[in-house]
Amino acid sequence: MTLGLTAADACAGYPLLGTATAFYSTQEQDGVVIRNRTGHTRLGAFGQGQAPGPVAVHSQAELRIAPDGLVASLSHEESVTVTVGAETEPRFHATVDATVRRGATAAFEVAGTLPDTRSFDHIDRNGANLDLEKRMDEQMIGDFTLTELEQGLAGYALTPAKMPDGWVTRAMLLVRTNPAYATRLVELFERPGMTTRGRSLIMDILASAGNPEAQAAMCDALSTDAAHQDEGAFTSLLQRLSFVQRPTGATVQFLEHQVDAASSSRHRTAAVYALGAAVGNTAMAGGDVTEANGKLLAGLHAAKDPEDRSVMIAALGNAGLPANLPKIAEYADDEDAAVRRTVAPAMRRTDTQDARKVLTSLVSDTDSRVAKTAIDTLKTQSLDEDAMKSLETAVSGEAFNHGALDSELVTLLASHTQQSESRDHMLDSLLSRTRDAQLASRI
Repeated sequence: MTLGLTAADACAGYPLLGTATAFYSTQEQDGVVIRNRTGHTRLGAFGQGQAPGPVAVHSQAELRIAPDGLVASLSHEESVTVTVGAETEPRFHATVDATVRRGATAAFEVAGTLPDTRSFDHIDRNGANLDLEKRMDEQMIGDFTLTELEQGLAGYALTPAKMPDGWVTRAMLLVRTNPAYATRLVELFERPGMTTRGRSLIMDILASAGNPEAQAAMCDALSTDAAHQDEGAFTSLLQRLSFVQRPTGATVQFLEHQVDAASSSRHRTAAVYALGAAVGNTAMAGGDVTEANGKLLAGLHAAKDPEDRSVMIAALGNAGLPANLPKIAEYADDEDAAVRRTVAPAMRRTDTQDARKVLTSLVSDTDSRVAKTAIDTLKTQSLDEDAMKSLETAVSGEAFNHGALDSELVTLLASHTQQSESRDHMLDSLLSRTRDAQLASRI
């Protein structure tokens, strides 16, 4: 398989992943399926917010099925651009070009008997498995050295030169395998003349390495004068802590301090979002998040204006703790539509009956943007028949904005294909009233 991916610097090096509307066609004689995406309904690069301008998508994927029913080949080309304001050139741009070809196949037989899987419970996860992982990392690193990492930062961070495939991965593994190197990256971070692009790359390497030494280095780097030269750049660098999969207690405390000591609303927002993500990642790793999560809940309780309430709800959504759901749900009836619009995405990581109850109620919100975020979030939920019935009740009411939301509703129903009377009723109702030929063909 070959895969190429590029993303503009303004996207902080992260691809424009999102949720897209797609259409399929077939060429049965040739065993070919064609997929075209026509537009993204959500772009993950922009976090809780919408893309800051019109989104243009050019996409085509071709899947070829061999006579034996196996996939013979897959090719996929896609570009996504976002243009802001009156600018003539796209502000954000991402491209994906992937090709998969079928290789040799052969039958095989299992010799002997399979082992009892219960025996794996006794593997020392702090011993043999970690040793194996380390050997695999060292094999991938190969002859890549700290000197090459430093030279690469000078070449790829200070100039427009393109990084070779695998460079960032090898740099990350080098730091993970040699924790002491993290301190050297802080020195490079502070170096006079180091660009924002270079500092972002350093933080990406450290966040991906993720070991305690790398996390300490990230906090040290963020505490330097160099990190605070530009507030916009600082908030972007600070949010790199969101990507650390196993935050240490010191990292969480650092983010709590950033929330308290924030010099601006922008700084505080970035710190709160990152703290929410750290709480969620810590909880997933089995850590205690009582104190940090309590700080987020207290911040929501103390919020004095709609903007602050929205920020705190979004941060609790990043945490994704089921215990926070009742508190978030209280704001589904907030007088400010912007606040209500943050409630639904804050439940994206909580696939529970209580969450679905709130989301289906938001589908009939008087503000169509609130309803749209609820529909988008429901796409990530496992909808049983009871949830489908609640959704049918919501979309059958007078408050549901059919003109603006019918297409979104069809996309939601298409993502849940299990048998359901309520789902069929909604599709029948949509088909009977639409005058849009394309929407009718989708239904």
